[in-house]
Amino acid sequence: MEGDMRQRSGNKSILTTNKRKDNEDIRTGLGEDAIAKALIDNLHFLQAELLPSEATRNDWHMALAYTVRDRMWLVRRGRNPKAD
Repeated sequence: MEGDMRQRSGNKSILTTNKRKDNEDIRTGLGEDAIAKALIDNLHFLQAELLPSEATRNDWHMALAYTVRDRMWLVRRGRNPKAD
């Protein structure tokens, strides 16, 4: 499934998702918290910066661009992110 990750805990495999408690996906959500979380995730995973304090202005710019791109892609594909 898209957005799913498997984590190992001892001998068990735990399935986690990018869905928040309020059912807002951080990759497509339009809420303030979802966008902030997506920005930090993109900074960490796509720009490979472990700490936001170590990120350059370009790292922040690229992470923000990826965050906006995720939401624009849905609009271009004709999917309403508010319907999720």
